[in-house]
Amino acid sequence: MSFFENNTRIKERENIKILYKNYIDAMNSYNIVLRYRMFWQKDEDGHDILTIQHLKSRKRESLGRRCRETEKTKLDFDKSKSEIKKLLFNLEEKIKNKRGPNGILPIKILDATLS
Repeated sequence: MSFFENNTRIKERENIKILYKNYIDAMNSYNIVLRYRMFWQKDEDGHDILTIQHLKSRKRESLGRRCRETEKTKLDFDKSKSEIKKLLFNLEEKIKNKRGPNGILPIKILDATLS
């Protein structure tokens, strides 16, 4: 194996490591965001209250009445959730379509390099 081929393989392994690290980071962010649900709920006076609910424990917390600040909070939450979903989808597609040297799947290369 020539120096050039060896260098190419090393770069390919590094690229695969970076791809998987980005995927795992995105998945962790996604899991954190998906632990919660944010929605509008009516209080006893009939006002909309922004509520966040932990999906595992079902505990709810009120974030305040509907105003510019709570509307922005809800929009930011929804936006970050959709951005993370798009990022994960793109990374998953890259991982599926990525082949290492000699057609080896990246997960096998990653496992071999990390162990």
